[in-house]
Amino acid sequence: MVDHSTGSPTDPAGRRRLGLHPHRMRLASLGQRLRSGASGLTIAVLAIALVGTVFGVGALGRADEVSDGNAWLWTSPTGEVSRVNGHNAQVDLVSSLPEAEGHNVEVTQNDQYLILHDKDTGKMTSVDLSEMGFTGSLDLGKDSDVGLALGRSAAVVIDRAAGEVRAVDPATLQPTGASINLPAPLVGGAFDDGETLWLGVPTQGTVAGVRVAGQKAEVAETVAVSDPGTDMALTVLDQGALAVDRADDRIVSIDGGGTPRVLDASASTKGAELPARTRGDMAAITAPSAGEIVTVSRPNGAGAIDSFSYNADGSGTAMPYAGRVYVPFDGDSLVRVYRPDGVEEGEVHLPEAKGPLGLEVREGSMFINAAESGAAAVVDPEGEARVIDKTARPPGPGGSPEPLPDLSTRQPEEPDHDGDDEPEERSADAPGAPTPVSFTAGDGSVTLSWPAAYSPDTPIESYEITWQGGSKTVSGDDRSVEITGLDNGTTYRFRVAATNENGTGPAAQTGRVTPSTGAPDAPEWVTAEAATSTSATVTWADVDGAEDYLVSTSAESGAGVTDRSSSTNSVTVTGLEPGGTYTFTVTPRGAGGVSGEAVSSDSLTLSETELSAPAKAEFTVNGGTVNVTWSEVEGAVKYRITPGGDGASAMKETTTAGATTSQSLNRGASGRCYSFTVTAIGPDGAAANKSTTSASSCVQEFR
Repeated sequence: MVDHSTGSPTDPAGRRRLGLHPHRMRLASLGQRLRSGASGLTIAVLAIALVGTVFGVGALGRADEVSDGNAWLWTSPTGEVSRVNGHNAQVDLVSSLPEAEGHNVEVTQNDQYLILHDKDTGKMTSVDLSEMGFTGSLDLGKDSDVGLALGRSAAVVIDRAAGEVRAVDPATLQPTGASINLPAPLVGGAFDDGETLWLGVPTQGTVAGVRVAGQKAEVAETVAVSDPGTDMALTVLDQGALAVDRADDRIVSIDGGGTPRVLDASASTKGAELPARTRGDMAAITAPSAGEIVTVSRPNGAGAIDSFSYNADGSGTAMPYAGRVYVPFDGDSLVRVYRPDGVEEGEVHLPEAKGPLGLEVREGSMFINAAESGAAAVVDPEGEARVIDKTARPPGPGGSPEPLPDLSTRQPEEPDHDGDDEPEERSADAPGAPTPVSFTAGDGSVTLSWPAAYSPDTPIESYEITWQGGSKTVSGDDRSVEITGLDNGTTYRFRVAATNENGTGPAAQTGRVTPSTGAPDAPEWVTAEAATSTSATVTWADVDGAEDYLVSTSAESGAGVTDRSSSTNSVTVTGLEPGGTYTFTVTPRGAGGVSGEAVSSDSLTLSETELSAPAKAEFTVNGGTVNVTWSEVEGAVKYRITPGGDGASAMKETTTAGATTSQSLNRGASGRCYSFTVTAIGPDGAAANKSTTSASSCVQEFR
């Protein structure tokens, strides 16, 4: 996702200018650099005024005025995310995420929440769009193939490499129920309009439909689409999904109820690429090795297939939109536009664009974004494309509405005195948001805690806490505060913003908190066990009257660990250090966050040794018995075997009695396909971070 543009280097709002200068990118010349073919594609260029600023009190009154037809776009060089109105191609709100400046950030959004996933660090951050505040964070690890899918109300974290799917609260990003495990690796992962999450399971030759019911993810559909072990690609449709068997040139459409229909491709689908989500009545399959694009009209209806040849050199994945096919060419900073019969209508040229061009269809418009630069565009259903210069100031008096107050008071940059046409070194940032803000409530009081805000260049001077009817400022060294004198039975929401010498950053905020005297009892049997060398599972007995539990972690080394919350009586704390010693404290919270007495676990020291995964895992089927074998892992004292495939329903996960390297299982009378995942377990009971999954094999062939 993307955004950016030009403007005066001494912009009064103090916004940074990186690499785009007025004399290099004259608006009058932009139109000459755009080329249009047939009349079906019209291109316009807009100079955009920045109407909004960093999330804060000044933005709240405008939050709902332009909520429809928008997309949030990331700009890597400035570490900012901007809201773009698809109707007028204007930027109306901007927020800073300084700790992600220069990073690859994946943006997922619906009308209620904005999720920012920093792929360089693995940190995921949630924004509540109704309140315009940062509300949650989750550390996923930078080397993992993990993503988040967001429906209208449901949110699911998908670990594709491990095959794990877990429902989370989109506000806090904390788990709301137990995870489900599918045979790894997984392909794709997006919700359709019916709130079904569709995932490809290539080892089984199936597509799984997952629904979130009662805050828990459950597999609702399992659809066979090919032989196990296929090379599969997947795109999610408005209803159902479209799977492509890249080895056998087979296309299978799946309707919203899980009914498959096999379609024969009119061209080779070897190496086929599909967008994660397709909106509208046409799907597009990009086959760059064959130099062809396959279109599927009404994939859940007539399923008419056509194809056309194109020059695939330097092309990306095609995106269908409003009866046309849009193909990005990153190296040329343009998107070519084709009719379904292959006639090229024109192109959208993004001057000064750098890096990959991301295409997303959302809220009736298509957004083209170059996250590594300042270029973006909005395309409407008639094919009119408006190229956006997102940091440009208004062209003159009356050129924009009155800007909102700028609550991120970073210093403006100095002009380009040396005239070398290169951006000057940017000034230091205001701090990031101290996300998440945890809370416990009591009799007329609320206690807040938060992690240190990101501020690498200068120390935090203070934190300002605001709520309805009050405010309080504490030292920059403080990480918690008790707010007293509150009214029992009154609901509050607290916001915390950090200030350094460069200004005040965006606010992080709590959920709704209601002080009261009715606190739940203390939890019993709080225990912690090592899950891996970098994670621990904390469990406790249910407490009557508790709606959720706050789990805080204290490290003997003094390292900060983000608080977790859970609506169940267990939570897995990740991101710990091998060999580290930790204590976990569980606080029950009743209605409105009213908190009972906190209870801590005994200290837990994690293993310093990280177990590896078995070098291989295999199995054979003999009648009703399956024999699983694997290679030995040094340091393992036992192994966990997890069945996969549609035959897994008749078998249970099992753990060996010792360090054996084989296990026999009864497979029952049903089941077509099988695979098995083997995980090594150390002497302290901690499992390895990585597992090995066998190749899949079927008793019956796919029909």
